[in-house]
Amino acid sequence: FSTAGSCCPSASNVITLSEPIDLRGSTQTFDVPPETDFSDLKDFTQTVVFPNPVRPNEFHKSAVTFNRLPIGATIEIYNPNGDLIEKLTVTESDRSRKEWLLLSNGTIEVTSGIYIYAMEFENRKKIGKIAVIK
Repeated sequence: FSTAGSCCPSASNVITLSEPIDLRGSTQTFDVPPETDFSDLKDFTQTVVFPNPVRPNEFHKSAVTFNRLPIGATIEIYNPNGDLIEKLTVTESDRSRKEWLLLSNGTIEVTSGIYIYAMEFENRKKIGKIAVIK
């Protein structure tokens, strides 16, 4: 469970009523589960990378989130030419989550394209793609 996600409510079976309905007596309570502790993760089986594709000028902030990462994991980002453009390390203060701010070497905004990420922790490795659409 992640509290950082977003929710887009939708409505279906909408009808027009002739008089208003008092909803104050129709409330329902629910418990939000506490934030899960991912500090004991030892591999990338629970890792989620989002949003992908990322559209920073349209819908998303200018960042890709790597969530549920082991403490001490590294993430290398490569541009479409195969050049290493960013290296991130997950620390305890990151709480098993790291963001790539769509920057090359921490200073230059990346362009549209397919970027490769390589996550590594101990002897485990996971490789994936991120599509950046501007």
